[in-house]
Amino acid sequence: MPFCPACGNEVDAAEGNRFCPRCGRDLTAPALAAPATPPAPGTPPAPAAAPAAAPPEPLAVPAAPPRPAAPPPPPPSVPPAGRLPGEPSPAGLFAREVGRGSWRWPLVVGLLPALCVLALAEIIAAGAGAALPDGSLGAANRLRVALAVLVSGLGGSLHGSQPQEIPDFGGEFSGGDTSGGDFSDGGGFSYEGIDGGDGLDGAPDGTGYGHAYTSGHGTLHSTLSVMPWTVTLLWVVVLVLGLRVMRRHLAGTPAAPAAVRVSLVGAAAALALGFGAATRIGSVHLTAEPLLAGLFTFLLTLATALLVLCRPALTAWLDARPAAAALHRAAGTTAIALLVTLTAAGLVVFAIALAHYDDLTGWGITAAALLLFNLGVSGLGLGWGAHVELHTGAGLQGGGGLSFGLGGLDHAWGGGSVAAVVAGAACCALAIGVLAARRSRDRLEQLGVAVLFTASFVVLAATGGVGSNGGGGGLSLVGPGQGSLGTSVPEALGYGLLWSFGGVVAGGYLWRLFGGRPPAPAAPRPAVPAPRPYGAPPASPYAPAREPGLPPRQTVFDLGVVQPERLAEPPDGKD
Repeated sequence: MPFCPACGNEVDAAEGNRFCPRCGRDLTAPALAAPATPPAPGTPPAPAAAPAAAPPEPLAVPAAPPRPAAPPPPPPSVPPAGRLPGEPSPAGLFAREVGRGSWRWPLVVGLLPALCVLALAEIIAAGAGAALPDGSLGAANRLRVALAVLVSGLGGSLHGSQPQEIPDFGGEFSGGDTSGGDFSDGGGFSYEGIDGGDGLDGAPDGTGYGHAYTSGHGTLHSTLSVMPWTVTLLWVVVLVLGLRVMRRHLAGTPAAPAAVRVSLVGAAAALALGFGAATRIGSVHLTAEPLLAGLFTFLLTLATALLVLCRPALTAWLDARPAAAALHRAAGTTAIALLVTLTAAGLVVFAIALAHYDDLTGWGITAAALLLFNLGVSGLGLGWGAHVELHTGAGLQGGGGLSFGLGGLDHAWGGGSVAAVVAGAACCALAIGVLAARRSRDRLEQLGVAVLFTASFVVLAATGGVGSNGGGGGLSLVGPGQGSLGTSVPEALGYGLLWSFGGVVAGGYLWRLFGGRPPAPAAPRPAVPAPRPYGAPPASPYAPAREPGLPPRQTVFDLGVVQPERLAEPPDGKD
């Protein structure tokens, strides 16, 4: 039997098979060609084929020119990048937006605190009229004097000038190193900045005669600097109430331009109050330094308006910055602690003054009420150990000073006064600690409240005193020269740190002792997922949202299985 030359399968020739039943090869085809036999040994080898032609060399590309180290400066006519020719700067755009915005609400909100200050001046002038002799000071002058005192709480200061006749001493006189006086042959006179002739001016303290001494007359100038923090607080409280109403009515409008408009209106109102407070009482001309009041009021109103009107944006900004949010909470707690402690201390000092000094009536009660927070700073500092000091500048009889501390309370109010004052100061320190424990989320934030409270207390002690400068004009605190009355600033810093930190530590334990708990920490913000690379499929397939109120549908999967007919037919005897 023949075999298949391809697979070797035996093929039955009798059946007449033309193809191999195993591999399908045509059995009638000729057999595969046998491999070529190698050449004989004597045959020379065939010549080698010629090598292929080498590919053509690429054309040489010319080298790029070297890059300059810095781009060439644009020509002078080309505007900066991002700005078109003739387009205003960002500051110009902001100023244009401030001017074109609505001024209705800024006028109302900016004028409201000024009207409250004017109304308070009317009340003071009406109440002080009964305490003065009839005809000594008219109603208009009383109103202007009260307004000048109130404008001092907005950054101004009382400035008085009084003409005075100075005789011609002749000869020459030198007052030595302490007096600093000089009388010369030419009729000139100079003492403590009082200039009476020859254009001389020795006024390091701002006090002097402004013109040459030719007719024997000159002008004495004096300045009384006092900052009634009660007036400042009144301005801020009324302004905040108006700004909150304005924020609700102007929701969606830019906050920063609106804040600038409110501050401009407030500064203009303070300028008007300052210029309206100028008056003349006898020979003394009294002014309130309106330019300083306008500048201080502009800055104070701008800061308050930005904090109130930009509160939504500020809250969103603080949510993404935990450290800044903690500082913001500590500053708010410090403001509340200052308001509580200084109000309590000021009321105690005011009550003690009314109880022990029968001569405190009329203008004295009014001044004490206006200086309530200033008295609170001095009273709290005195209870913590800081002295109240009176300093006098160099004069004809030299300078000096007085100091009053806890040791002087025994002579003034009796033996138990020291213990009562210290107990009240300790209660104020505990109030700081309780507020810090109640509003702070951790111990570090409580310590931040102590630091901020001490810094604020020192600033108030440095600026809340009374100072005078000059030799006349009816406003001198201690006579000719400089003088100041207030709490010792270095002692306020030292004792403030001691009592504030002690109050924070003790107040935290006291708060937990009575069942108080600190506020819960803020919930962690969800992490923002990183963007997917381009073309990457989503993590889960998209599923359309179902309608509310309908049960979820059961998913049916078609596997493509055909059911036989015998399974589809009902069994025998059943329909």
